[in-house]
Amino acid sequence: MTVLLAGFVWILAANVYLTNRKAHLNRILILSLVFIGIWFLSGFMKKILEQPSDLLTLWTFRRAYAAGGLGLFFYLLFFLILYLRRLPGRTSLLLLSAAAVAFVFASLSP
Repeated sequence: MTVLLAGFVWILAANVYLTNRKAHLNRILILSLVFIGIWFLSGFMKKILEQPSDLLTLWTFRRAYAAGGLGLFFYLLFFLILYLRRLPGRTSLLLLSAAAVAFVFASLSP
């Protein structure tokens, strides 16, 4: 079921891409949908094996947190662009990007 949901989200991202890939708003929405689709797949990988190892389970959830964090970052950026009707300022964008990268590194660090 999660594979179907991720596939649906990626088809939605492909439709947005084909509509107008030059607009900033569409690019951000596409990135958000791609990472949300990865997040949908990541959380349930451990269910495939009967008895997954602890290492596989650990890295599955780390990848899920990283993909979810990036999906949330791009989703937040998407709504910020919708609200402001323009790209946010350089300082705001750098601060948000630094927070997202720090979250991803924290998610993937041992």
